[in-house]
Amino acid sequence: MSCRNCLNIKVSLFIIIPIIIIIMSAGILTILHTYNISRDMSLVTIDQISEVQLLNMRDLINNELNFMKGIKFVSEELYCSNIRDRKIYENVMCKFSKKISENAEAVFLLFLPNAIDNDNAYKNDSWYKNINGRFGIYMGKDKDGNISRLGTENLQLKLSFIEDTIEKNNMYITPIYSVQMQNRYKQVQTCLMPIYSNNDEIIGVIGLDVSSDSMNFDDGKDISATLFDENGNIIYCNTDSEIIGENFTNLYHPYDNHNILNMINSNESLIVEKYNVKKSNRYFYIVKPINLFDDVYWGIEVAIPSIMVLKNNYKISVMIGIMISIIIILIIIIVPNIINKKVIPVINFFNKNKSKTKSDNIDNIKSDDVIIDTDVNQDNTIKYLNSVINALKGKTYKVSDDSMSKKSNDHKSNNDSKFVKGASENSKSINEESEELKNIIEYFKLIK
Repeated sequence: MSCRNCLNIKVSLFIIIPIIIIIMSAGILTILHTYNISRDMSLVTIDQISEVQLLNMRDLINNELNFMKGIKFVSEELYCSNIRDRKIYENVMCKFSKKISENAEAVFLLFLPNAIDNDNAYKNDSWYKNINGRFGIYMGKDKDGNISRLGTENLQLKLSFIEDTIEKNNMYITPIYSVQMQNRYKQVQTCLMPIYSNNDEIIGVIGLDVSSDSMNFDDGKDISATLFDENGNIIYCNTDSEIIGENFTNLYHPYDNHNILNMINSNESLIVEKYNVKKSNRYFYIVKPINLFDDVYWGIEVAIPSIMVLKNNYKISVMIGIMISIIIILIIIIVPNIINKKVIPVINFFNKNKSKTKSDNIDNIKSDDVIIDTDVNQDNTIKYLNSVINALKGKTYKVSDDSMSKKSNDHKSNNDSKFVKGASENSKSINEESEELKNIIEYFKLIK
């Protein structure tokens, strides 16, 4: 790998890594912030969805109640007008029964003993004998779904309900019970409404049988709607009919830290998000109250899969992640090219200039070192030469002394004369060398 490529990689990493860290940090913060904002908006959407379900259920209940109130109003008007003809009341019920909703199974009108005519006169009548001649009419759906008058044996079960209605002196909704209808057993709940005389005395009741099997309510697979009464008994569930009749508080619902029944009866709402083990998914659970009448509240639970509500949140997060990835890829591709074409030539140019300057400085430093070294050598040379001169001087003096001693002894042999002559010549030669050395020393001193 060339030096140029190594330099490109180093500079690119030095620039790219901090940029990537900054972009990823900003992206993560953006995703979290966007998710929280969109989640808050989603909760508003959830509340709106649950409100739609609530309104649908409330409309369903109100339609049935209004239907019963219509019968109640006409019956009270007839009774207060002293009309006691049973045929008239039968005709009224036949007309109203044609307007019965798809959610209802049957409607009935039952008076107290001797409230309409003399009951003894009708004890043997096939329509009244099972209720001891009291006036009662039961209009329901047959096996083909057509509305017709059914036998009064179905009213025998209703007699106990009248006592409860009289005791409460108000509208009353029974718990769910099983009854044979259309040749099969169904789970039915009866809503009862008292009929009053001019003296505000209860003279009879109007009843409406509603079966969860026949309730025509949102059958969506994704959104679960569960209706339960003030006691927590489940009346209807569009996704799981097997839990109808069970108590709402005994199921898996994630309300451990909340008393749902107290909340509903206090007209309060709740929303929680929990994991549903049975369905292996996270759900938003919204519980809201439905005011039926006076201080009686039912509750409706709407369960919505989290993925259904937050799918737009996930899409936004994925899009931000894709955008960040694209930006990082572009940076990794573009930055090295820019560095290779624009930055590295500039770096090389400055490196060359720097090397040249450094070389010049080194040369200058070397020259100075030579001068310094020369000065040091000159000092050493001068010292050495002075030592030599002193040594020569010592030898000269010795030679001179030797020659003088030799001259005083003339009686010695010719060999001694030759020796003295040679010594004189050597002394002269040493003196000449000494003079030359002095000149050299002076030269070095001048150079220095």
